[in-house]
Amino acid sequence: MNTEATATAGISLGGTFTRAWKIFKDKIKLILIITLIVQIPVAAAAWGINRLPILTSQQDFLTQQSDLLRNNQSQQIDWTGFAEATAELAGVSLAIHFFSSLAGALSFMAIALVVKAAADGETVDWRSAMARALKRWPAAIITLLMIEVMLSFLFLFLVIPMIVFYIYWTFAIQAVILRNQTGWSAVRYSMDLVKNRWWKVLGFSVIFGVMAMALTAIINTLNVSQGVFFSDVAFAAVISAALSFFIVAYTVFFLDLEQARAAKSSNP
Repeated sequence: MNTEATATAGISLGGTFTRAWKIFKDKIKLILIITLIVQIPVAAAAWGINRLPILTSQQDFLTQQSDLLRNNQSQQIDWTGFAEATAELAGVSLAIHFFSSLAGALSFMAIALVVKAAADGETVDWRSAMARALKRWPAAIITLLMIEVMLSFLFLFLVIPMIVFYIYWTFAIQAVILRNQTGWSAVRYSMDLVKNRWWKVLGFSVIFGVMAMALTAIINTLNVSQGVFFSDVAFAAVISAALSFFIVAYTVFFLDLEQARAAKSSNP
């Protein structure tokens, strides 16, 4: 009998969700502190960058050009300026997203440490979790840069291979913080873990992704003062805190997959 397959088959979405919710609920104070320490400054910085005069002028220009297009006045559109403004704003958005991801890796790793400690029946405080995450942050940045470059390269050619490898690399940051891997070794660790379980990881990722998007949309609808600094930053922090549940869920899933692999090793 394939012990690994049997153990992996025992990993259910409901079981993962239930265990993740229990840890999230029990460690909610630690998780909130870690999330807010990182995400409030990130949200404040992103808000300020998006409202730099040079960017707001470009946004106003695009709005004006879009109005001309909607009114069938395409002959009056500055197509060169339109393309340049679009590229500039898209570049800024990508840069904000990328650097937010680098900062988010810090809280991600600290929360993963909290989850691992809870799963092992141990305790960890937010200071020690953040300190250990900071120590491994350079390794996480190297790993994320490598993944971004490889995914971007794949995207230039075929989308499907990009999706395939994105799923294979799902657990690279857990490998960085929980297994002291860096760069390609972290990527390989994740690939080895996902091997023969790709469809299960894809299924979990799709469901968690849809849930995260729905939760984000619901919270955003409650922000009736959009464009106001304190309101936007506060709601961004609330969204980050809510989505931290999925960091817990993915880390529980990671630990379950490791256990399944260990079962195979001990019972070939």
